[in-house]
Amino acid sequence: PVTSAVAKLQDIGNRNLWLFFATGRYFYKNGSTVDEDYTNQQEAIYGIKDPCYIRDTANANVNDLDPACTTTVTTALQDQTSSITSIIPDTTPGWKINLAQATSTFKAQRVYTNPTATSGGAVFFTSFKPSSAVCSYGGSTSLWAVKYNTGGTVVGSNVRGQALLQLS
Repeated sequence: PVTSAVAKLQDIGNRNLWLFFATGRYFYKNGSTVDEDYTNQQEAIYGIKDPCYIRDTANANVNDLDPACTTTVTTALQDQTSSITSIIPDTTPGWKINLAQATSTFKAQRVYTNPTATSGGAVFFTSFKPSSAVCSYGGSTSLWAVKYNTGGTVVGSNVRGQALLQLS
């Protein structure tokens, strides 16, 4: 499930509209007979090029969305989980990063807050790993900073400034 907003960033130089979101939710501390919070599901962070964004420089509606477009993105995302590729081919529709799965200490890591995309090319996500002990309080929160077009490492001045992040 995606339970937060989708952030966007316009890459004018390469004529792409990037969309950023992540999966996960946290409604219940302990799931009922149906695992309501997907404690063992693989959650992920995504960066996807909008396939309906008009890229044709001759078109008067450049930097707009094609209202007749029905293209979907279903496969072929670059997996940046363990081996980060610094350049993703233009034909690749985007990237993904798998989050940590459940352990004996924490339930699966998930993102249920809004991502923040900055004009410098950095995208921020806050993730949460709830404690697996029912009587325990809280869990572990992480801040992710990734490069918009690869999901890779953000360098130098791209992380300078402030980002408004939702924590709950």
